[in-house]
Amino acid sequence: MKHILAIIKVLLFASSPLFAQQLQQCGSQGAVSADLIARALQLEAERGGGGEVRTLKLKVVIAATDNGQGGQALATQPSKVQAEIDVANEIFARCNTGIQIQLCGPIQVVEDAGFYWSGDMQSPTVQAAIEKGYITALYAYQLSGNIGGYVIGELIGISSFATPSTLRTRSGTYWA
Repeated sequence: MKHILAIIKVLLFASSPLFAQQLQQCGSQGAVSADLIARALQLEAERGGGGEVRTLKLKVVIAATDNGQGGQALATQPSKVQAEIDVANEIFARCNTGIQIQLCGPIQVVEDAGFYWSGDMQSPTVQAAIEKGYITALYAYQLSGNIGGYVIGELIGISSFATPSTLRTRSGTYWA
């Protein structure tokens, strides 16, 4: 239940006119399925809404650090991020919200030890990855103070250790 409440809190902020927009393609590989959009529109119409899906444009930035073997260690896998978005969209459709999350652009990976180990978003590499006009989900390995997640304006911080965190959801499994 906590994960649904956290998502609802984010959505209440993010569904303001500044962020909620008509469905449009943002250049993402994993667009919202036509079936899910049709179901969300049907539910919106049944509750007397305007028949429009409000789309939250989401950019995702994943922290990485040197793994000591010439490669990168990622805070989370992009496939897990897409799975979390899919589960959230399914919940929003089932709950008749008229809201869907649209992943905009490719998921960015930023190699920055401070961002990876503590969620430090002040470094120039992290700041360069944040775009105004989008909600940005920043995935770090862990966050300062060992918190699961946070929302600051249009930024969402998510820890790999959160059970569940701001965007992370569970359906019988724990994603770490």
